[in-house]
Amino acid sequence: MAQKEALLKAHDMFKGWTESELETIRREQRDIAAREATSQLIEWKHEQEKLIRQDAVMRSQAVTLGKVTEHLVPYLPNFDYNPKDVRFIGSPVDFVIFDGLNEEEENQIRNVVFVEIKTGVSALSRRERLVRDAIRDGRVRWVEWHASNELRQEKTGLFE
Repeated sequence: MAQKEALLKAHDMFKGWTESELETIRREQRDIAAREATSQLIEWKHEQEKLIRQDAVMRSQAVTLGKVTEHLVPYLPNFDYNPKDVRFIGSPVDFVIFDGLNEEEENQIRNVVFVEIKTGVSALSRRERLVRDAIRDGRVRWVEWHASNELRQEKTGLFE
């Protein structure tokens, strides 16, 4: 009987030791997995940051190219208008052309042309489409406003 008790006690001790060792191994495996996951996350973040920066540089270059192009278009050889007739406004359209404004012999403006320059694959923005649609629908008018009279009547103190 003493031998059986000793065997049971040894078995219980072995079982306890096995469970303890398994728990230690599991903990170590979890720690290794966590470190590996953290390492992979850091590497992924680094790669993504690099890609994001490259994308930002490319977008910035595209925007810069677009802005430079907007200013150069009136001077290109195939531009159909006199560059002196062009007035750059930038937003919501790039420029307005007063076609014929600087031609002394004609003494008239043939057309007023609103121009939006696009480079690459860019499309009209919502605001640009609104302006385009207003022009196409004929919702354009001339207004003459005399600011000096208005300012004097209001006594703003600006010209006193």
